[in-house]
Amino acid sequence: MMSNFPEDGQDADTCYACPFNKQRNATSAGIFQDHLCGGEFPPIDSNELPPDHTIIIEADIHSRTSDDNKGKTRVSREMRDRIVSTCGDSHCVTGQNKKVDPCLRMYRGAHAMCNDNSKLKTDNIGNGTLCRVKSIKLKKDAPLLHWKNWDGVKVYTVNARYVEWAEFERFPDNEKIVLLKSSILALEEELLREQDDKKAAELEDMQNQLMTKKQAQCFKLSPTKSTAFVNVSLDDAVKERTLLKGVGMTQLPINMNDATTGHKLQGMSKDKLIVASWSFMPNWIYVVLSRVRTLDGLFLLKPLPIDCLDKFAVPRELQAFERRMLDLERTVIHARELNMAALDDSSDIHNNMV
Repeated sequence: MMSNFPEDGQDADTCYACPFNKQRNATSAGIFQDHLCGGEFPPIDSNELPPDHTIIIEADIHSRTSDDNKGKTRVSREMRDRIVSTCGDSHCVTGQNKKVDPCLRMYRGAHAMCNDNSKLKTDNIGNGTLCRVKSIKLKKDAPLLHWKNWDGVKVYTVNARYVEWAEFERFPDNEKIVLLKSSILALEEELLREQDDKKAAELEDMQNQLMTKKQAQCFKLSPTKSTAFVNVSLDDAVKERTLLKGVGMTQLPINMNDATTGHKLQGMSKDKLIVASWSFMPNWIYVVLSRVRTLDGLFLLKPLPIDCLDKFAVPRELQAFERRMLDLERTVIHARELNMAALDDSSDIHNNMV
């Protein structure tokens, strides 16, 4: 376990591992809070405007139109504000089990994950595609951006119905881009030691290639409509939440992904992984610890309890299965050896007859 957090650069593939979606939401909120504490966001009592690299996109929340409500919304302004301020994507789930974030805290370079398959066939972008935020375009009829008080500082905020699209860049880089970046870095170091016009031209050409390849990794997503079940807190002093059904939500089809559950980490490989807390669900610890490429890239906020080793015991069913496979292997090998011996004997008899 390492005591210091890893340095997080632009290309760093760092992620928090959390057991449950509620913890993932809390971790993401904490990361955004750290982002706001960087000194760029003016306090609400100043005359300065907030930086334009960060924006909060609030879902357009309404009730579904039906004959019963005659098209009138059943979600009041106060209820909408409660959903936006107290709910994460773990509290807003559609019938297809897609999580909708009513309050996307987005900034340039923030990690995200797609949760929609509408572009899977055309652009190979679907549920689970990893990316980073690049830019956002508002509709022509969108009102002027306004800021909101977010933990004492000014942050631009917009309703999702005014967002035309958001542009994202796939992350991490593919192998070709990684190799090209490495070649560019090596060539830049050579030019620092000795100027060479031919190498300078080669460097410029490689940089243009990189820009083209990076642009090819970008894609745009527009807000989509869905109907969600929402667990909302009506009173900060009460832990219980109220379930709202049939809540219409228009939002970008992504979830922020600075923190990820062990379930979503399956199949991934990370340079640096921060384990926020432990869970003893079947295989959870194995999945999480095996996602990081090196031991130096593993950071634990809590030590793994020593008295939990019994939870890593191999299940009896798996042990029995392994014994059956070993017995089957020995049987097959023995039968093969007998067949080979019979073939050798047959060959010797044939040779003697000749």
